[in-house]
Amino acid sequence: MVAPSKAAGRTAGKTFHVKVQTNTPWVRLAISDVARRQMPFAMAHALTMTAGFARDDVRDNVVRKFTIRNQSLLRSAKGGFLAQRAEKKDWPNPQAAVFTRMNFWKLHETGGQKRPERGAKRVAIPTKFTIRKGRRGGGGKKAGSMKPSFKPKAIRKRKTARIEGDELRAKVTSGNARRLRFPIFYLLKPSVRIKPELEMREVVFATAKRRLNPQFNHSLGKAIRTDNKGPRNRKTAERQARSGRRP
Repeated sequence: MVAPSKAAGRTAGKTFHVKVQTNTPWVRLAISDVARRQMPFAMAHALTMTAGFARDDVRDNVVRKFTIRNQSLLRSAKGGFLAQRAEKKDWPNPQAAVFTRMNFWKLHETGGQKRPERGAKRVAIPTKFTIRKGRRGGGGKKAGSMKPSFKPKAIRKRKTARIEGDELRAKVTSGNARRLRFPIFYLLKPSVRIKPELEMREVVFATAKRRLNPQFNHSLGKAIRTDNKGPRNRKTAERQARSGRRP
């Protein structure tokens, strides 16, 4: 869904350049050769790590921003967002990505119309009565998931259930709700407009802007420290510099 390499370019507005100024040929040769060899690895590693940070930030943002009562949906919020690693073979345009395969979260990112699930004709929207009575622990902020007996299919199976226009009603025979006789449990709509509230793209852009540059510096430093293909000493490097040969 989002490529951190592109996101960083648009958000941070920076391109990485390595510039060396020295009057010593062997130093210039050694450093430029390390940059030539290790830049693809460093950039791919930095993008991959930044994508992982961004994925974690997206997960945290979802849990913080949404009131998730369904346990399976909560698990999807923690594990349904993935990071795709960047490959150095794609240099000079490596890309990492943060994405989700779940249509539920895609819809909350882009916004749009929620359609009925397979086999259903309309979308069932719980009323305040259903939320108050059917949620485990009540209808407050700390309420749990919907009780199985209050889910749309269970209500439809009640002998007293009936549909009036776009309202799913059922008779209540116990509790204070008896006075309502046939309260509305669900509103039935052909589709429901979902607002784009996930802000996944914004979170990834912000993480890339904050973390990509320092991560790149760390990755390049690691690549240079572990480089073992350059000249091992000054004499070898100077000899290669005079001959114009690259290590």
